[in-house]
Amino acid sequence: MIKDELHFSNIKKVFPELAIECKGSMETKFNGVCSPEIPRENALIFCTRFNFIETALQSNAGGVVVAQKVFAEVCARNSGKIVMSSPNPELLMAKVINHFVLASPPRDLPGTGIHKSAVIEASAQIDPTAHICPGVVIGHKVKIAAHVYIGANSVIESDSEIGEFTTIHPLVFIGPRVKIGTHCEILSNSNIGKEGFGYAHDAMGKHFRIPHQGWVIIGDYVHLGACNTIDRGTFGETRIGSGTKTDNQVHIAHNCKVGKGCLLTAGLRMAGSSILGDFVVTGGNTLIAGHTKVTDRVHLAAQSAVSKDITESGDYGGSPLLSLQQFLRMKSSMAHLPEMRKQINKLMKKIFPDEAP
Repeated sequence: MIKDELHFSNIKKVFPELAIECKGSMETKFNGVCSPEIPRENALIFCTRFNFIETALQSNAGGVVVAQKVFAEVCARNSGKIVMSSPNPELLMAKVINHFVLASPPRDLPGTGIHKSAVIEASAQIDPTAHICPGVVIGHKVKIAAHVYIGANSVIESDSEIGEFTTIHPLVFIGPRVKIGTHCEILSNSNIGKEGFGYAHDAMGKHFRIPHQGWVIIGDYVHLGACNTIDRGTFGETRIGSGTKTDNQVHIAHNCKVGKGCLLTAGLRMAGSSILGDFVVTGGNTLIAGHTKVTDRVHLAAQSAVSKDITESGDYGGSPLLSLQQFLRMKSSMAHLPEMRKQINKLMKKIFPDEAP
């Protein structure tokens, strides 16, 4: 469903900062957006990869968006289809879909108000513009700001705060003393502010639980994927910086600090008191050892293991961790190990013919 007229002039008007160009009728209306793999008649295709351009041009879609650097070439090959360009087609795609088609985060029910089945402590402060869905439980002295959406059967425990325009999807648990900023989104089955994993031990090997008394602080515009677990601090805070986005199945332990603008993909595991700087990007199933620090603007390849501090920005990978260039060289060499072993055995037999193999 199109929420606003989708054509070049309107896109240009709404997003003047994206330096969009167009060849063709600027007022031709599109009935939606689609991908080159699944083209739709009269829709607008976003080609974020060069190898899909020909498919897009041959489709029945109404228009194609390409990168600025190939705009002239595509226009020369095109016969009648509207072509737009932008320095960043993927960013334009995200903004166009949000504005014209489907806003993010999606909310299951429109409007405001508190469902009659919600259980809310009398001391809670809930803005009248908030939307509280069925089965929600809100604890003592919780503060819910304007335009917050709390999905069905979510639980928010005592002394927590949720900032304006934040969306909590169904079945989310938010423990005590959790502060969430504005315009955040937390997906279903996530557990924010649970007690961390901490035990003391005696001489007999028995384990004694250490109750965690701290809190979790989450900045603005943070997205937390499904099934995230973020532990509250032992005494102080676990903190997630503004603009950080996490994938599904991410675990951030007690006392961890995550900087602003980080992108943390599925399977990340941060042990207690570890620190990520600003704009860190992690590949899938990355492991961060406890009490280690990763500086700003570090990119970690999938299945990397960080066991000591990273003090220089750059790209890294592997376990033990190497620079990405060294890691890729090592990975490519491993394919040749069987043949190298054969060659070494042949050489050893020549040098030591009387020795057993």
